[in-house]
Amino acid sequence: MTFRLAEWLGDFEGGRRQLMHLTVVQLVLQAVTQLKLFDHMVVPMKAEVLAAKMGVQQDGLFRLLAFLAAEGVVEWDGSGPVSPTRQSALLQELSSTIGNYRLSMEAGLALDDALTDGGVAFEKRFGRPVFEYLRQDAEAGAIFADVMRVTTREVEAFLFSQYEFPSFTCAVDIGGNKGSLLVRLLEERPEASGILFDLPPTAAAAQDSLAASPVSERIECVGGSFFETIPPGRDLYLLKQILHDWSDEEALQILANTRRAMKAGTPLLVIERLMPESPQPCEAMDVDMLMMIWTSGRERSIAAYQQLLEESGFAVRSVVGETGGQGVIEAEAA
Repeated sequence: MTFRLAEWLGDFEGGRRQLMHLTVVQLVLQAVTQLKLFDHMVVPMKAEVLAAKMGVQQDGLFRLLAFLAAEGVVEWDGSGPVSPTRQSALLQELSSTIGNYRLSMEAGLALDDALTDGGVAFEKRFGRPVFEYLRQDAEAGAIFADVMRVTTREVEAFLFSQYEFPSFTCAVDIGGNKGSLLVRLLEERPEASGILFDLPPTAAAAQDSLAASPVSERIECVGGSFFETIPPGRDLYLLKQILHDWSDEEALQILANTRRAMKAGTPLLVIERLMPESPQPCEAMDVDMLMMIWTSGRERSIAAYQQLLEESGFAVRSVVGETGGQGVIEAEAA
């Protein structure tokens, strides 16, 4: 579901009101998420009791609850018990997403400087690249990991319902993180095995987390960098939401290293959101703005990915997915 800013703004007065409301909603959601309001409010209770449980001032909480009640997120008449709703339960489920947007908004305040002077907004705001920051800040890293878990679930739902994987005996998941894609793939291919390839600390953590999986004996976790070398000679390679984190130059380096690891005719699956060729409201365009804030990466169109792949020694076989949403580009080593 998407909306166009032009229609949302309306006229001058409507636009002023909408922008103010959007700002307030974002700030309120950040506050209630940080305070874990909906974790405390699992059953109807007096607002005074809720304030005591949360350890916050009553007057401020009452005003916050009044706003949430006006928005239909909680049920409260201003004096009786406060009751959670379906919407408050949904916001509780989205807490990691809301928390992650806090980081995006802080970094985004430096976007004008990045556009003027060059560089990446996140690095200007926080003084280091995003992935280094997430490794060093445990809380932010955990929130980001949970958001990626949800995103991975959505991507895999698309993949395993819309795409038929080619046959293989051993697949290499490049930048495979915790290995959920590889596990799901091997569950459906009991005759096959896989390699999870990621940075050494990530690969080591995956080795531990995969120990309880029924397919763990068929997965080898290998540490390394896709900017250096990639495990060679297997018959299927996967790049799931990796290339969009990097500039064209960096993406070409990753693809070139991947091609060197592959025999001619071996398939490579590039799993990414697909930007439309001309501007239209969609998830891919929203994420492209986030990528510009967070990294040197970008979302790309089918044509842009095809150009990168061909420059790296691949030929595109097919594309599955809808423009603006999730897609998989199947290529082969030429």
